[in-house]
This record gives sequence, structure tokens and C-alpha cells, in this order.
Amino acid sequence: MGGRNLYNLTNFTVPAIWSLTATRPVVPDHAVFFEDGLVRRWNDDRDSWWRPPVEERLPTPYENGYTGLVYTVEKYIAQGATTVPERFQLQMFGTKLKASDSNDLYLMVRHTGLITNFADRVTVRSFLPRLPSRGRILDERFVHSTPNVFGFAYDSGGRWLDENSVKRLPEYAQQMREQARFLPKLKSRPQNSATSRKRVRVVFLIFVLASSLPIVYYFFVRRSLNSKSKENNR
Repeated sequence: MGGRNLYNLTNFTVPAIWSLTATRPVVPDHAVFFEDGLVRRWNDDRDSWWRPPVEERLPTPYENGYTGLVYTVEKYIAQGATTVPERFQLQMFGTKLKASDSNDLYLMVRHTGLITNFADRVTVRSFLPRLPSRGRILDERFVHSTPNVFGFAYDSGGRWLDENSVKRLPEYAQQMREQARFLPKLKSRPQNSATSRKRVRVVFLIFVLASSLPIVYYFFVRRSLNSKSKENNR
């Protein structure tokens, strides 16, 4: 479908089918996600935050879509009156250069999950992973804020920063300055919108009508001359 920027699109959905467990807690037992046969991309990744991508149809036999991801629970475990997945698998498929049909795919990645501990009472209040003392964080939490601030990186310092702390970082200010330079240029680029296509069709129609006027005029003049000629011959 495209890179990670594809998911910056508002209301982007992926077609899928699901089956759920019959007992509580109700969780997915099997799920299949489908690609729709289109490749989406941007000429500039920064455009992905506010412009639709360029869409291109995949070559045959994948032009109508194919299976992209398959999630399957392989084994369940019972804990008292509760039954939960113990072992599950997520497979990602990709297209081949020479394929016989849309089901002829190759396995790109296989992830396997295994539950080793189970508790019916959760005492941990935060599920944020621990950070190493040194490392880089790509922060994209301000992408849909006002104003939009796109992804930028900074040193973690071994802890997660709240939004106010991040806004005081020099990297945040630097990202704002960079956006101020390239944003007006990007917004001024011409777009292939539906409106522009309608205008092209209207202009083309006017051109066709204008080019046909001499022919129509010749037809009527010729017809008028023939009528006068017949009258004179009577």
C-alpha cells in the first residue's frame, strides 16, 4: 500500500474480516486484512500530512487486491472461568514478480506471540516501556495539533516526557522553524483535484464545439445554396 506515512491519512481504513471467541473475554480468534490493489505514495513525504497520495493500480494479478495480513490464535489457555489466547501468530504477505493468481504470495514476516504470565488483577498503572539511559525518540504526537508539528527526534534521557516538556525542547522549536520554510511552498503546488479535471473537461468541450462551428456553418451554407439552386431551376 505504501510507507508508514499512509496512516497519516484521516479516516484511512483497511478492509478485513474477523471471527471472535464465543466466551468472555471476547477477543479475535482469527482475522484477515486485505490490500485493495492500489499503491499509494507521495512525491514528498511531508505532503502526507495534508494531501491525498498518488494512487497507482498494481499489475495483474494483484490489481483487485490480495491478502496482506493473517492473525490466528493457535492455542488457548484456561484460567479459572476465563479462556484467553496462549499462543498466536501474525503473518504478513507480499506480492511476487511472476504470480499465477492473487493468492500466489510469499511470506514476508511471521510474528509469534506466547503468553507466559496471566493475572486477573492488574496492578501496573502504566504500560509505557522502560527507556534506556541513552536513545532517540521519534515524537509524532503533535501531528494533528494546532498548529501541526510533524515528527521530530530528540534524546530520551531515560524517561518519557509529557507534552509540555517536549514543547520546551530545542528540537520542537527547530521543527517549527523548518516547517515555516517549506510549508508555504508545499501548499502552493498545483494539485490534480476533481475540480481541475472538471475544468479540463469543460475547456475540452468548448474547444470541440468551437472547432466544429466551421463544419456546421459549411453544412448550413451548402444546404441553403442547394435550396436556392433548386428554386432557380424550377
